[in-house]
Amino acid sequence: MLRFFKSKNLLIIVLFPVIAVLFAINLSNETITGFSSENQTLVYKYFTGIFNGKYYFLAYRILISLFLTLNSIFFSQIILNIKLFKTISYLHGFIFLFVLGISIKFTDVLPVLISMTFFLIALNILFNTLRKKTALFEVFNIGFFVSISSFFFLKAICFFPIIFIGLMILRTQNIREWVSSVAGLSVPYFISISVFYFINSDFNIIFDLFKLFTFKEDVPEINIILLISFAYIFFLAFISTLNIVIKYRSAETYVQDYLRLFFMFFILSALIYFLIPGFQSSAVVFSLIAFSVPLSRLFYNPGRKILKEIFFDLFLAAIIITQFDLSIINFLNI
Repeated sequence: MLRFFKSKNLLIIVLFPVIAVLFAINLSNETITGFSSENQTLVYKYFTGIFNGKYYFLAYRILISLFLTLNSIFFSQIILNIKLFKTISYLHGFIFLFVLGISIKFTDVLPVLISMTFFLIALNILFNTLRKKTALFEVFNIGFFVSISSFFFLKAICFFPIIFIGLMILRTQNIREWVSSVAGLSVPYFISISVFYFINSDFNIIFDLFKLFTFKEDVPEINIILLISFAYIFFLAFISTLNIVIKYRSAETYVQDYLRLFFMFFILSALIYFLIPGFQSSAVVFSLIAFSVPLSRLFYNPGRKILKEIFFDLFLAAIIITQFDLSIINFLNI
């Protein structure tokens, strides 16, 4: 299977929506109903309000499939553009799609996926500033898209520091660019709060945002089978990270910069998860952007083909297991 997903044939892109649809179809109506939209942003409520009614479940699955596909293909294109791998391959996009597919059963992932689309646009612009002498307008756009990202998933704004980290890693220090990024982040909020005040003559939206930001998600229940699957995926990520550390100095300078940025992204995600109240599964979904990179490099790099084929097949098996309804296990334990 690894050889198949590493194919350079453009037709393999067709598999992105196919796999995304399979993930979405596997969601039960009860699972979708269990996701509360009360603790979501106003923009997201208006967006999903269009589909409320008879065809809500169908629309929800279609949107999940759409944004799973968009984010996976976009992530794949970003990795290709920054030349993190020496040859063309869509394997990293599929890895990202597989790990994203795990998350859709443990949290209301739709607002996170919509938010992630805009966040990936911001990251793409950030990566493209690597060789530019001046990038004030680009950095403003980065802040702007992170801000739009938070309109669908408010806590996406906590990942804004990765922009500063990226500017420190990829560019020489320029205080004007830092100010420009903050301005880009602030402008959409300034406009939206001003419009809200003009219509309602109060600033209740600020208190609503604060209340939403401090809302704490429930910790999803994970049985022993799922725990083993997750442990195996984390084991693969760990050994692939060690492999990156060992070969880090032999990589090209720009590749080192990108790898450092992705590593700092993962560290930031971990800090947000443990230090900021309210983050549980949703923060993990954002961390998958960085989590997918070492996994991709593990399976992408040549050598030990049989061993990697076995590892990859077990990885796919772990992904499939997470999608099963394992309630029968509880029955067998009675």
